[in-house]
Amino acid sequence: MLLVVVAGFPRTGTTLIYRLCYEILKDELGVGNLVGVFEPFNGEVVEATVLYSSVVHDVEGSIPHDFHMLPKELQYLIISNSKWFWTWMLNCDYKEKYPWLGKKWSEILSWLHRLPNPVLLKDVHIWSMLPQLVENYRETLFILTLRDLESLNKAYQAWLRSYSLLRSLIKMAKRLFKKSRKPLSARICDAYLYSIRRWKVQSLFGLAAFHELLYGERPRVTLLDMVFGTVSTKLSNVLTRVYSRYEDVVKRVRHRENVLVIEYEDTMNIPAVREMLREALRKTLAQVCRR
Repeated sequence: MLLVVVAGFPRTGTTLIYRLCYEILKDELGVGNLVGVFEPFNGEVVEATVLYSSVVHDVEGSIPHDFHMLPKELQYLIISNSKWFWTWMLNCDYKEKYPWLGKKWSEILSWLHRLPNPVLLKDVHIWSMLPQLVENYRETLFILTLRDLESLNKAYQAWLRSYSLLRSLIKMAKRLFKKSRKPLSARICDAYLYSIRRWKVQSLFGLAAFHELLYGERPRVTLLDMVFGTVSTKLSNVLTRVYSRYEDVVKRVRHRENVLVIEYEDTMNIPAVREMLREALRKTLAQVCRR
């Protein structure tokens, strides 16, 4: 069954919460048959989970998951459904064919809920569906994170700077490859540069897709924005608008008994949060056992 769902906003500590829940349930509360499902609606992560035993997060490092423990049919369903992600993130023309979260998102959650093993799921794209999910899965504990906008914006700006630095390093490598007459290596650098520009920067790290979903229009990041350094301002503006909608959704569901909201400013107090999670998870397990 879907025991716990971590469904917060990107860059608000959701991966840390998922890892803490995974450790507490397995190591402290004795849920040895736990199945961890990490970002099943994120096409980029799904590709990594298929190929590797763990996913490497840019902040939290190696993240455990149990994708290969899922039934084969469910694995294939998750893989095929994840095509929606690239359609929206790369702003392709097939959004009617691949709607937000994919056409099979509800079927995937229902299947996970029918599994005999307890399931810990984490995804940062399903929060737009939270009112519906909290109502439909009343036995499931939903964990949401709220971070102050100022520190969240700093996290996104740091993300942007890291990719700007990476682009500079790749450009430097490309020049060296050209000088040493290695055209294939130079073309590989071009491919990486295009990928960073299209997938990370022009999508505003996924926020452009959220904005399109919530407001019906997609913010554009042009090459001129990248040349004149106005990407940072656009990123802040879009983040503010999208995050306000997320805060509205949290306000709508935070009073529910099966919702735990972890709210913090700047840096999360991990020992305090771990204790809060331990108590909430112990309570959820006790309720499941009574049923």
